[in-house]
Amino acid sequence: MFLALPRGLRRSLLRPCVLSLGLGACRGDSAGPAPVMPPIVRVSINGPDSYTFATFGRSVTLSASVSVSTGGSRPVTWSSSLPSVATVDPAGLVTVSGNGTTLVVAAADGGADTVSVTVAQYAARLWGPSPPGPVAAGIPFSPVMVVVIDSGGAVVRNAVEDVTLALHDSSSGGRLSGELRRTTVEGIARFERLVIDAPGARYALTASTTSGAFSRVTSAPFAVLAGPDLLRFRNTAGDEVGALMDGEGAAFVNDLPSVRPDSIATAVFRRSPTSNDVVAFTRGRPPILLPNAPWTEGVDTLDLTFRAPIRIPVTVWMLVRRDDGMASWVGRAILKTATIWHEERMGVEFGDVTIVDASADPDAAGLRDVTACNQRSAAETLIGKTLGHVNVYYVDRVDGGFDRGYSCGPDVLFMGSNSGPDLLSHEFGHSFSLGHVDHLPDYGRSNVMHSASSIRQYLTEGQVFRSHFDPASAFSRTYNIALPAPRSCPGETTGLQCIALGTRLWADGTILANAPVAPPRVTDWLETSCLVGNADPDRALIAEGSALESVLLAANDDGLRGDRLRTIRERVLADRVSQRRLLARLPNGSPLRVLAASLPAANANDEIRQDMARAALAHRDAAIRGLAFARGARSLALLQRLAGDRASPLRATAQQALAQRRAAGR
Repeated sequence: MFLALPRGLRRSLLRPCVLSLGLGACRGDSAGPAPVMPPIVRVSINGPDSYTFATFGRSVTLSASVSVSTGGSRPVTWSSSLPSVATVDPAGLVTVSGNGTTLVVAAADGGADTVSVTVAQYAARLWGPSPPGPVAAGIPFSPVMVVVIDSGGAVVRNAVEDVTLALHDSSSGGRLSGELRRTTVEGIARFERLVIDAPGARYALTASTTSGAFSRVTSAPFAVLAGPDLLRFRNTAGDEVGALMDGEGAAFVNDLPSVRPDSIATAVFRRSPTSNDVVAFTRGRPPILLPNAPWTEGVDTLDLTFRAPIRIPVTVWMLVRRDDGMASWVGRAILKTATIWHEERMGVEFGDVTIVDASADPDAAGLRDVTACNQRSAAETLIGKTLGHVNVYYVDRVDGGFDRGYSCGPDVLFMGSNSGPDLLSHEFGHSFSLGHVDHLPDYGRSNVMHSASSIRQYLTEGQVFRSHFDPASAFSRTYNIALPAPRSCPGETTGLQCIALGTRLWADGTILANAPVAPPRVTDWLETSCLVGNADPDRALIAEGSALESVLLAANDDGLRGDRLRTIRERVLADRVSQRRLLARLPNGSPLRVLAASLPAANANDEIRQDMARAALAHRDAAIRGLAFARGARSLALLQRLAGDRASPLRATAQQALAQRRAAGR
């Protein structure tokens, strides 16, 4: 016989029934002290047993009642069995973000209650077409996007619709051409290289679906100007060119972006009393800054010539030795930095690289532990300094860490003996006037100027601009390179003469081009210590490799996604391809080619695995927390082992994850 009891009553009766049966069977009528029964905790989530949503981003606040048999109360801990469907914060606020069903759990000292949350997103309408920027007659423009959204405005990623684009009724007589029918991908139809063949003041685009499931939508009106003006570029290295342009079109335009294989055709500009800057970027060449473009009322053709790459001399002073060879370690860092500069369109190469072994110098012993820039004068006086060079001093520890670095102005860098290859590019960034970006959105650990990373790879065009044209940069202060128009744009300063720090003409990995940046504050790059990865030295990260491997194996066994691991591997492989491409372009006598050839051969698979371990370990706490939502025995055993290991740096995180699993009955 099965008795169906209400949810709260079923839990409250379960424990006392078991205890009373146990007492009758074991003690009978024997004398002795009465057993002390643990308090019975009952948890009941107030409201309905389930919730259903048709829109992402919606939320509901849950509350729970807790009663204890001995009186008082207990704090409630909230969790979600599938955070990809809905998350819940410590106050019980549930926010939905994906399709599916999850259980939201309220737990308190052994008692628990659940409600189910089901999300089935429903496509409600089209959004768009997104209005284009300034458009010139006869010149391709893009992109224009049409998006399938739900009633709350969230993109419906699983929607598949054929979308057709057309001109709304216009008295200007122009015709729209290009690829005018697109199928949505991830809920978005993206139209590229569209052309309107005649100028006019009030054009609009309209979009509809072949299925007729949604009402037709129309863009805001926009103007099509006569044109085009043309930017022609000379002395490129064969790669595409990107430009940011100021001028007066239908209205003043600031930093109009465009990327093309060679020349750039744009709307007709005329001279603006505000700003007429043109900034251009391409791989293998320094950026161009034309501070006063001679726009006219008519059609203009401007010829811009990229300079040859800037070749900078560097002196490296090695005050310590490594068992695997300090010169090889330095060589890898220089090669990594040169690769980043090439790929990120800095237009900078290493010229003469002088490596001085000063480890036997009797004065070196007193300079192996460096704090901030306190030992700068001693290093320059006792060890040496080459004027007109950036001087890099490899010491044992910087600010107490083997893996740290420090920039002391535009011409002196200190590097720890175990600092990773990408940290050198970061410290050079400081010498080029760049600050940290940790506090800024849409940068991530892969940006060269993140202060604690081992996967630095990208620079924004805003960062490249400041590196070359800020008078505080080493290009001006150390190498005496003449600036066509100095631009002092410290930190996140923006304005007519300072393009935004986060400006991206090209995507930085998963961060899309032209990502918006809303900086909360300005930081100073001076007197700042930098790290590789976490605060732990590299050797500690590698020592934890076996723990990481166990985490990843358990996660995969329990069906959790291994996308992070695959992404890291792809990044490392792409980085090695970039290095090979850079070396292939260098002449045989190039110092960088000679240096690369002198590096000892290494097993590529071992290096990739080690790089993957370093990068993934930077997220090891997140990996452990993810096991709280797994259900398999292997992940449970791993959490129990880590939670009981007093020497493990993962112990506290594992204990929290284990508690979450127990509260959710996993």
